[in-house]
Amino acid sequence: MAARVVVAPVETVADTPDGLLEYLVRRTAATIGTFVDRSDAVILGEVVETGALSVPVRDEDLDALQPWLSGESGAVPHIDVVHTLVRAAEWLVGEGSTEYVRVVHVPSQQRVVASDDHVAIFATGDSGLLFLCRISSTLGSHNRIRTTALDETIEAIRWYASTCGDIDRLRAGLSQHNRLVVRHSIRQLALRRVEGTAKRFLKMDHSATADLRLHLALGLWVLGEHEAARLILDQLLQEIGVETFLAQWGLKHSLTEGGQRTATLFGPAA
Repeated sequence: MAARVVVAPVETVADTPDGLLEYLVRRTAATIGTFVDRSDAVILGEVVETGALSVPVRDEDLDALQPWLSGESGAVPHIDVVHTLVRAAEWLVGEGSTEYVRVVHVPSQQRVVASDDHVAIFATGDSGLLFLCRISSTLGSHNRIRTTALDETIEAIRWYASTCGDIDRLRAGLSQHNRLVVRHSIRQLALRRVEGTAKRFLKMDHSATADLRLHLALGLWVLGEHEAARLILDQLLQEIGVETFLAQWGLKHSLTEGGQRTATLFGPAA
């Protein structure tokens, strides 16, 4: 099969504090709550078996299924269906009425595909978190998380499922040791413009780590406390170093033909 070319969307960012803050606010918009809300179920599971099926395609369906048709030369038109059977050790979100879940994905066979059209590589015995979306009558499209902080993610999902948007619980989330909980609480309190939030963020900034300070700055920016957000960002850039900070986010300076820096950065689309 021919190699795929994955297109990664890129955007330009104004090389100013305001431009950088606006970009990072959008870049960090997806909190743990966002991932849970996009899913019909979240399970902690173990792979029992995995494989692929070749499904013939009728002539009348060829045009509609063109992006997914196998590229094998001389083969009868067909699509490849990747399927994985997962034993659900625990249902963190969703109906836990079944012990086994069938995860299904039909990969695109086009040479150029969207960056989020991918197939997770499963192996029998693998265990981890699965964020699942329902297709037809079975659970299908998946987003597999690989992380050494699996317990932290599970804890954050449980916490989010129990908050039900309660303001007091969001406030309490700021004091959690779990960074995913804290990030979600910062963004939600800022978006809801809860009274006293800016003062709380500024107080937290005095003893926070560099990573948390950035998220507090972004929360302040969302609240409209732009001067305070700029000040924190400026301090971080001085402490970490501009180039190191930009590299952490995959951002680079745009250059002229002569190699001179322009007033824009470029990096992954937010």
